[in-house]
Amino acid sequence: MNKNIWITTFNSKGFKILWSLGFITAFTRYLEVLANAYFVFQLSEDPLLVGINAGLRLLPLFLLGWVIGIFSDRLDKRLMVTLSLFIFFLVSFSLFLLIFFEMIEIWHLMFGSLFSGIGWAFELPTRRSLIGDLLDSENISLGIGIDASTQNFTRILGPLMAGILLTLLPSLPYLMTSISHFFGIFLAILILKKQYSKFIRKLEKSSILDDLKYLLTGKAFRLVLGITVIMNIWAFPYQSMVPVVAETVLKINPFLLGLLVAIEGTGAFLGSIFVATFVIRRLQSIFFILGSSLFLICIFIFANSEIYLLSIIIVFLGGLGISCFSTLQSVIILDRTPSHLRGSAMGSLTTMIGTQPIGALHIGWICSVISPSLGLMISSSEGLFLLVLFVLINSGVFLRSKEND
Repeated sequence: MNKNIWITTFNSKGFKILWSLGFITAFTRYLEVLANAYFVFQLSEDPLLVGINAGLRLLPLFLLGWVIGIFSDRLDKRLMVTLSLFIFFLVSFSLFLLIFFEMIEIWHLMFGSLFSGIGWAFELPTRRSLIGDLLDSENISLGIGIDASTQNFTRILGPLMAGILLTLLPSLPYLMTSISHFFGIFLAILILKKQYSKFIRKLEKSSILDDLKYLLTGKAFRLVLGITVIMNIWAFPYQSMVPVVAETVLKINPFLLGLLVAIEGTGAFLGSIFVATFVIRRLQSIFFILGSSLFLICIFIFANSEIYLLSIIIVFLGGLGISCFSTLQSVIILDRTPSHLRGSAMGSLTTMIGTQPIGALHIGWICSVISPSLGLMISSSEGLFLLVLFVLINSGVFLRSKEND
């Protein structure tokens, strides 16, 4: 890839700040997800409650994602990103105080997950679509790829830091996220002061219904949403069960648990660096499908592993699959959507990601009734079957590379 594209992407006004905010929000999210799951299981010893807690973080995405995405195309996206940082900070600091003074209860953690999800519902469709607004068309794929690569790096840093901090002092993870969010608020205020012309666009005279109809005419858009639903119901909820498997099957301490999850992030980060350079649309589609399939296969194998070293290898490969899915998911949508509809497109994607609570309840119930390992095997098998069926039905249109797809 031309080095000038890298330079022009990084030098685009506002990109570095939004990129930094993405790092902060992703790092704190992956740190808190693991810490929350750990505390909920320690307090309840119930896999179902662990699954419900994970689902509550995603529920606002399903309920609010599309609505927020629509309004982000009609309002200043910078204000919505700033609001999300304030929400994140209030939740993290509240949980820090409750844990520090030994007043924490399960319902505190669940409300924390719910309100963090509300913040995420504001941040996810607005910040990344704002990146697409700032970058020139030839820089969008690389810019989104860089952002996704950075967020995948936080899959390493967040869980690893969570394991270290939980070992030292239980309240430290939330102190770390509180400080990070406070710094993020400072960056968000900086970007509010900037008067970049690309931040404000003239509103298109179209109705919400017309916008939705237009988006759904895109074949790649429809199919990315479909695969996103499958992955968020039958694949990603497995992550909430990793602390359960770690304690009941692998029998490892919090530090090794953090290392295990961080290894998945390592695979995701390394893979996303490679995937970020893809500019051929057909290639993007193929790797999006293959990566999703690889992740589901790795979940199935992980569920059968009782050896820590083998689990490390499996989750690393799973991370490679995640890199293809998570990076190309946004690239495909933003690269093929008109600028004035990117917020709505990302809002629709956010809503599909928000279906994950269904999967969290599904896997939490199976794991509590049967066993964590068998529950992961059943869920991943269902997801892989549906993914293959979905791709076979739609492969004729999905792998086409026409510009208007």
